[in-house]
Formats: sequence, C-alpha cells, structure tokens
Amino acid sequence: MRLRLVISVLGILVSSGLAQEARYIELPSISEPRSGELAYGSMIEAYSCVGAKEQNTQQARISLEWMETTDLYPGQRVGVEFRVDNIGTTPLRLPIHPNFTDLQPKDPAEIFTYYRMRLPLEALVPAEGSALVAGGLDLYGSFQQPDTFITLKPGEWIRVKGDVAVQRWYKVDQAITVSTDLGLSKYIFPAGKSRETIPSNQQCKLERSTGGTPLNAYMHAEPQR
Repeated sequence: MRLRLVISVLGILVSSGLAQEARYIELPSISEPRSGELAYGSMIEAYSCVGAKEQNTQQARISLEWMETTDLYPGQRVGVEFRVDNIGTTPLRLPIHPNFTDLQPKDPAEIFTYYRMRLPLEALVPAEGSALVAGGLDLYGSFQQPDTFITLKPGEWIRVKGDVAVQRWYKVDQAITVSTDLGLSKYIFPAGKSRETIPSNQQCKLERSTGGTPLNAYMHAEPQR
C-alpha cells in the first residue's frame, strides 16, 4: 500500500512538472485584417470534430480567462485574454503570428498555404438559447516560416491577449454570457475565381472543448436614430 502511495505521489509530481505555460502572446492593438486585406483563400480543411468521430489523441481545451469590461457596445474594442491547453496525449501545433500579410510571398500571384487559428468571442442569451459571434482574434502560420507556429506538449498551454472589435450585436439590449471556442483551418491563397471549401476527406484532427465558467456581461444594441 505504501509503495503504491509513493508511486502515485511521484506521478502527480511529474505531471505537475510537465504542466506549464509555453508562451504568453500579447497581440498588437489591431489584430484583425485591415480593410481590403484579404485573409481568406479556399478553405481546404477545418480541424474540428463534427458528428461521429473516433478517439483522438489531439485534444485542446479553450477558455476565456479575462475581459476588460462586462458592458459591450457596437463597434467597441474590448481587451480579452484566451487560454488554449493541450489536454491530449500528443503534441499540438498551433499558428501564433498576428499578421497575415507578413506570411504572403513577395509575388502576390504566388500560391501558398497558410493556417489560421480563430479565437471567437461568443455572446449567448441563456434564456433564449441564441448565440452570436461578436468578434474574435485571429492568428496565422505558414510552414515556410517555422517561427509562426508553436508546439504545445501535453499539459502545456498558451495565453493570448488582444483587443476584439465588437462587430455583431443583438437588436435590443441583452443580458448575456460570454465564452469562446477554437477554429483551426488550413487555406490556400489566393483563392482564384471562387472561394470554395475543398473537402480533405480526412478524419477529425482536433477534438476541442471549452473550459472555465462563462462570464456574465451585458450587450448594448445600436442606438436608434
């Protein structure tokens, strides 16, 4: 019994030693693409689990850690902080570069592949069950520039802080809860004549879940003129 207890304690200590923050990322004041900056090509793969799926070793937990204010107004920029944990058993590679334009080749007509991680700010009206994405933070990566990615070992996490522009809101003032999710997609750019989703026919790459307690907030409607 004593031997088992010692082994258990050692296991806890080892696990605790592996659990650590890999990086704290503070984005520039404006992280969304500027007007006219095209950041979307043809989406050729979305790393998310929908419907039936097999057991996956790549698992992430995403949580909204902090929000600057609990009063949200149309067009407002609000500081937020997200956390992404690798809770799976294999390394998790994530794009972490704030600017898409930095990844583009010098020749704008050259085709290249990039990845986007989307951390949305989701506003839910609990009484109605309705939800909308008010805004979010985007991070990008290209394998041509390895430093635009980070690899999280099991038990590691990153925190991402930045300003989210409130781009969508409800028609009337609403008491809401605010939480987040994660979208990880692979694109080819430029898209050509049409921007279409090209199925990759691959299995789910990343199983994600939300963590933490949703924050209570209040979303104000656009003033009537």
